[in-house]
Amino acid sequence: MKKELALVSILTVFSLHAICQIDVYEERTTTTTTTNDNINTNINMGIPGGGINVNMNLNMPGTIQSSTTTTTTTTTTGGYQQAPPPPPPPQPRPSGNGCYGPCGASEFQSVKGSISSKPFEDNKVQIAKQFLGANCVSAAQVRDLMGMFTYEESKLDIAKFAYGRCVDPNNYYKVNDGFTFSSSIDDLNEFIGSR
Repeated sequence: MKKELALVSILTVFSLHAICQIDVYEERTTTTTTTNDNINTNINMGIPGGGINVNMNLNMPGTIQSSTTTTTTTTTTGGYQQAPPPPPPPQPRPSGNGCYGPCGASEFQSVKGSISSKPFEDNKVQIAKQFLGANCVSAAQVRDLMGMFTYEESKLDIAKFAYGRCVDPNNYYKVNDGFTFSSSIDDLNEFIGSR
């Protein structure tokens, strides 16, 4: 009797997070039987009344061989295994004012739309300060906000108010481009120096 055992492992990735293992076992059994037999046959014939009798003996040496193959297949499905979760992204370090990064572009566009919808400068300043009080911004975003105001006094007020919420104060020189008069730049630098 001859046995063969085959293992086929199939790994299927269903997503980036789950793996399923399927094991297929196949067992084949082949049985071969060989028999050496001599076949003896005696044949006797006689014709009644004729006096004729025939006797025949046949001896035939022979080998009989038969083969049987049985195949058994077993399939085992392993449970889903969760792939390990990806490592968490590195946490940004806060700037000195507790800000981790500037607000997103869509949120910034939303506040700009809200400011531009107001007809009076005082209302615009009020909305900008509400936004800046709850969000961190970049120096470039401060400069963009200043461009929404008509009066130099409002621009300076927003530039001073936003300084404490700026994520990149080393780039605050960009805010100077939002002023019309150099005296406003001097006032802002004096304000920053006194902090």
